Parts: sequence; structure tokens; C-alpha cells
Amino acid sequence: LDTYPRTFGYRSLIAEHSFRLLSRYSFPILYPDIGIPGTVFFKRLYGTAFFDAMHLNQIPTGPDSFREEVLQRSFGLDLNVDLVIFRILPIRIGLRTVYRLDTHANEDPLRFEFLLYTISF
Repeated sequence: LDTYPRTFGYRSLIAEHSFRLLSRYSFPILYPDIGIPGTVFFKRLYGTAFFDAMHLNQIPTGPDSFREEVLQRSFGLDLNVDLVIFRILPIRIGLRTVYRLDTHANEDPLRFEFLLYTISF
């Protein structure tokens, strides 16, 4: 069983088999090299455009569910910033805008997600 892969903007599903296609392009926007002394330093602002698609065979999770093939596709844009807090803690954070192409009638196809990529030493 596979629960790891998740298409951007969708919830994770339990799948027997899955196939994912992900295309990303990152581009620099600004290198400000500014900050508030001793507190935060902004190193880089960059964007990432993406298209994400996954085909999977979902496994039934209860008595009322059934096995089905699911297609999840989305595209969007990430806006990310690399910064250093208190001169010792490098962090990458961002905001993701996702437009989901395969949604149900009662779901909003547009989603926003806050991203905390890395905290490294």
C-alpha cells in the first residue's frame, strides 16, 4: 500500500498503485540581502511554477467505499523566501497557490497552502 505521494492541492489517498508526473520550473525574483540586524535576514525571493498529475487505484477504506481509479491534476505557483533568523537559523518558507483541475461539484478548485520547507543547521 502506498500513502506517500500526494498531488499538490489534494488530500493523500491510500492506493494500491500510483503513477505521478510532476513538472516544476523555479526562477529568481529578487535578491534583497536586507534585514533587521540580529533578528531576520532576507536572502532570496523566488517563484516556482508547476504542473502535477497523478493516476491511482484507490483502495476501499470502509464498508460504504469501493475500489476506483482516480485522476488528480493541478497547476499553480509557489512564492518562496530564504531567510536567516537570529543569525543562526536558515529557513525556507513559502505560499502555494494551487488550481485543482479534478474536483467535485461542492469543492472550490482554488487552494492556498503555507509551506515550511526546511530548517537546517
